[in-house]
Amino acid sequence: MKKLKLVFVTQEGKRQSFYPHVDKKIDESQIKAAVDYFLQLEKNTHEKMFVKLEKASWIETKTTHLIKRYKQAIYYPNSKNV
Repeated sequence: MKKLKLVFVTQEGKRQSFYPHVDKKIDESQIKAAVDYFLQLEKNTHEKMFVKLEKASWIETKTTHLIKRYKQAIYYPNSKNV
């Protein structure tokens, strides 16, 4: 699964990570336009949580199911069922 990771710098100089839900087919220009619009909205508020964008990157993760629940039983996929 691919996720978009945005790292912003706060008013105090700290880094804040943000993982928005976006379509995988989005391109760089659309991401830049959305971030610029978001930062413009932030400038109009009293509390400036995000001052500037430090980094934007795609992260690819792999999901492994450890436990699956069925109606009355629990199934452990990596164990040998006896």
